[in-house]
Amino acid sequence: MFLICARNSIEHGYVLLVVLFSFVIFRVESVREIKEQFLGLAGSYGNAMTPMAAYEIKSYLILLLIACAGATPFPAMWVQRLKNTNMWKKSGWLLQSCYILTGLVLATAFLLGSSVHPFLYFRF
Repeated sequence: MFLICARNSIEHGYVLLVVLFSFVIFRVESVREIKEQFLGLAGSYGNAMTPMAAYEIKSYLILLLIACAGATPFPAMWVQRLKNTNMWKKSGWLLQSCYILTGLVLATAFLLGSSVHPFLYFRF
């Protein structure tokens, strides 16, 4: 059992490193900057919590917490438990629609509220 959990953790860490490396490659202009980006991510240039970083975290804290909660298996378990109730059979479509609409409104509100639009598409 422990080996299965350890293997899953190693696989998860590997995926995170691949994704991180992909974003660094997408961000840099030359191969020389890759090292600088990774050193910066590791904190070798001093305090990572700059005033700008603190502002960004405060601005997106609610959205980050919702995303962290949504990345766990608990929402899927709650939906599965909810699907077995009579309320879901009567108005499940309405609950799903409200959930999706709430997510859309929250994401749009956060994007409109910021002066910087951090879309990857604007990089092109």
